[in-house]
Amino acid sequence: MARTRRTIVVLLFAFALLFALAPAVLADVQQAPFASPMSVSISPPQGAPGTIVQVHASGMGPFATVEVILAPEGAAPIHTHTMEANAEGQLWTTLTIPHDAEVGSSWVVIAQVGTEQATSEAFQVQDAPPHPSPCGPTYIVQRGDWLARIARVCEVSLTELLRANPQIVNPNLIFAGQVLTIPAVDPPSPHPSPCGPTYVVRRGDWISLIARTCQVSVTDLLRANPQVTDPNRIFPGQVLNIPPVDPPTPPPSEVTATTRFNLNLRPQPTTATSVIRTVPAGTTVPVLARGPEGWIFVRHGDREGWIAGWLTTIHGDVGGLPFRSS
Repeated sequence: MARTRRTIVVLLFAFALLFALAPAVLADVQQAPFASPMSVSISPPQGAPGTIVQVHASGMGPFATVEVILAPEGAAPIHTHTMEANAEGQLWTTLTIPHDAEVGSSWVVIAQVGTEQATSEAFQVQDAPPHPSPCGPTYIVQRGDWLARIARVCEVSLTELLRANPQIVNPNLIFAGQVLTIPAVDPPSPHPSPCGPTYVVRRGDWISLIARTCQVSVTDLLRANPQVTDPNRIFPGQVLNIPPVDPPTPPPSEVTATTRFNLNLRPQPTTATSVIRTVPAGTTVPVLARGPEGWIFVRHGDREGWIAGWLTTIHGDVGGLPFRSS
């Protein structure tokens, strides 16, 4: 009987101790809402004023309310907006470096949840490149885009585009809203005339003969030599300026597409139309034209139709093909 009483006393004591410690344990759990440390990354890390920066923040609680702040390093914020993290405690957004930001200044992005916050590496503001791409320093991927098309539109090579965006692991996998860094491009260098920058007139020369020899038009030759007031009167020993000439346009190369899945060949560039046939995965077909929202017009066997270009691997410059709307 005494042993039973002692057992009951020990159990009651254990329950009392557990009950007393439970609030402290729960309090500790409530004070640690983040599964991992908060972090913020930006891309690109430098650029000209007006650059669009892609922001990725992680380590917040699921569906946490996050303040996203843009500020000069060590100074007061100039922009703040509120977003909600996803179920994994992550968010993606974009911010624009002010167009009047001083060259040489540094900017940071801060993600804040309650009293917890994380700061990105500094974005360095640089001079705009002397010959920027027509796309500017960054490009936001649109639905239906693919890298070869973006490279052509932005007048850079595909190799340069991939080198400037090491975050792209699979060139065939980009998504709408993704921010790409566009490398600076130099202007195309003129193709020099075989005569060089100048030509010394010889006995028996005339303007159209010189133009043909130097591979320039008579109009361009006369425009470069305003001192020639009468095209029929030139003399031996006279020095003419020879304008540069553009290189000949190479003939368009064949463009093909290799399907990565079984794709339906359709009469119109939309899934709302009927299916002509199925093009098996791994089939390479010639591309005849490009269409809206990434559709491509191809030939498969004895039939022509539309397939989803973003589900293929494109070989060649599809941007150089004619555009068809249907």
